[in-house]
Amino acid sequence: MTVRLLCIETTPAPICVPPGVLPPQRAYSATKGGVIDVPGDINGDAQTLLSARDPLPGGMNYFILLGQSGPTSARPSYPALGQAFIDTTVGSTLFYDGASWRDITGTSR
Repeated sequence: MTVRLLCIETTPAPICVPPGVLPPQRAYSATKGGVIDVPGDINGDAQTLLSARDPLPGGMNYFILLGQSGPTSARPSYPALGQAFIDTTVGSTLFYDGASWRDITGTSR
C-alpha cells in the first residue's frame, strides 16, 4: 500500500526521512501541483512529509494527504462505508458504497 500526497509548496531540497539522519534513509521531493505515492501507511514516511513545513515565518506545509493509493490488489479488504481509495490500476479515485467500489460516476470498479 502507498499513501498519495499532493505537493502544495515546492520543496527547496529533498525532505529526508527520518529527519536529521545522515545520510538519509529515504528522501522525497516534488514540485507544486505534483503528486507522490509514499510507500507504507499514514504513520510512516507520509506522516513525516505531512508535518514538514517551510521554515520561514508563516511557512506552509509542503504536502497534503489525498488518501491511500495502490493497485487494485491493494484495496482494503474490509473498507468502511464511504472510504476512498486511489486505484492506480484503473487510474481513478474509488469510493466504497457498502457493497462495491465505485468511481465518481457511480460505475462499479
